[in-house]
Amino acid sequence: MIRLPAIRGHMGEREYFTTSVGMGELLRIVRYQEDNAPVNEAFSRQRKLNLKRVKNEMVPYLQQNSDHFYNSLVVEHLREAGNDHAVRFQPLEGQGDIGWVELDGTETLETLDGQHRLKSIEMAIKDCPSLRAESISLVIVPHKDVASSQQMFSDLNRYAKHTSKSQTVVFDHRGPVEFWTKQLAKRSDYLRGRVNMSGTSSSKAHITTASTLFDAINILKPLLPAGDDREANALALQDYFDVAFKVLPGFEKDVQKNKGMASLKGDYLYAHPIGFLALAEVIKGAVNNYPMDWRDFLTDAIPAVGWELTNPQWEGIAIVAGRIMAGGGPRYRTATFIKWLLGLPVDIKQLEDMKSIHEKMGKALPEPIRFKAGLRLAK
Repeated sequence: MIRLPAIRGHMGEREYFTTSVGMGELLRIVRYQEDNAPVNEAFSRQRKLNLKRVKNEMVPYLQQNSDHFYNSLVVEHLREAGNDHAVRFQPLEGQGDIGWVELDGTETLETLDGQHRLKSIEMAIKDCPSLRAESISLVIVPHKDVASSQQMFSDLNRYAKHTSKSQTVVFDHRGPVEFWTKQLAKRSDYLRGRVNMSGTSSSKAHITTASTLFDAINILKPLLPAGDDREANALALQDYFDVAFKVLPGFEKDVQKNKGMASLKGDYLYAHPIGFLALAEVIKGAVNNYPMDWRDFLTDAIPAVGWELTNPQWEGIAIVAGRIMAGGGPRYRTATFIKWLLGLPVDIKQLEDMKSIHEKMGKALPEPIRFKAGLRLAK
């Protein structure tokens, strides 16, 4: 007999019981469906288990963060024999809804919502047995039938809304890239007040979003010189971006006049995610190839790109039928084109893709531009 201290509650037509158990005991009394057969209307009560997400994301989260926290698991109370799945509850004297849930071995607790959390706990404990002593809350609901279970699973997940990537970046205080994103948005003369820190798109007042800046910093992360020194690396990133933004056409003028970003979005590719990330690739290429003269290189090279949206070189690369493209393909294509144009090394497959696009449009890939910084280093 297992007795769990619990509080009884009611919502809609359902009775439920809230309790807390140690993670070690959790693995003993709660099970999950590890069957990865396709979801079937006749018997499935939850989604397929995604082991890749469990191993790569959830287990490291539990093992590497001392302040980890999981929400309650919702589990169903089932009896193998018969149709009576009611929870055996013994209230304390004079406390109608406070008491004990009793499990005598004839029933099963099975995850209705939380199988990935349960599996991650099971896997994390193998390397971190101290996790067994931690506790997690359970919400126990009596099983009715498969259709009711499916409906409850749907209800539990239907209105769950993930935060935007930008808001996730802002609220995360562990990751170094999240830290640098927020620091750069505060410190840079060119980005301060011009990064949308909560939305998924940049408005008239913003040059970019926190999520796009986060992606750009991830591109530059391999360049950072200071190891685990977050502050020193934040200053290095600020230097990279400030040197680049200082010579972007139109940007310095708008900063000096304290104008909004709407005019830039209507005129320049760099004011859109595809161009912003390509700019980060150019910075990375400059620092890698001209470690002593990257500032001079960027100062000469960035204005020579031809960032204007009216520039016909973007057609088929970043713009199709007058529409600025999104997605990984156009992003890499745009970055490859600009790096080629500036004489920076490019991936061979990406270069062949560029040549193919130009051939289809009946034009040749332009010859790279040569710059003073490169000529100095070539001596």
